[in-house]
Amino acid sequence: MQTFLSGRISQKTYLKATLFTWALALNFALSVILLASSPGFQQSPIFVFFSVAALLLALGILVFSIQLQVRRWHDLGKGGHWLWVNFIPFVSLYYQLVLLFRDGELEDNIYGLKPIDEGSEYVLQLVTSIIALAFFAPLT
Repeated sequence: MQTFLSGRISQKTYLKATLFTWALALNFALSVILLASSPGFQQSPIFVFFSVAALLLALGILVFSIQLQVRRWHDLGKGGHWLWVNFIPFVSLYYQLVLLFRDGELEDNIYGLKPIDEGSEYVLQLVTSIIALAFFAPLT
């Protein structure tokens, strides 16, 4: 039975999802900064809406990032408790690079079946299109 933190994802899927998450967060952060810097915005009622939306988006991104990392650790044959390495300065950078560049186990492991990247070129095109829109939409 597949649960929220079970299963595996490949390094390609991890990279694409991480880039999409960062693009989404950056786009929203820049939008909030631009709106917050406009005169009188802090006194407007829409400020509360954007504050709540920013908090909800941050929580969503946090949960999604945790899920991505746990499932990537599973692909490497390690448990999700390796997520705690993110809180160790400098060591966390090394392990982020491990998650990005180390190949997963070639066979099925205790965390699930080997992930398949069928049709990943279409997903990559979709993700790059969304990232491009996310970066250029605030400029128009």
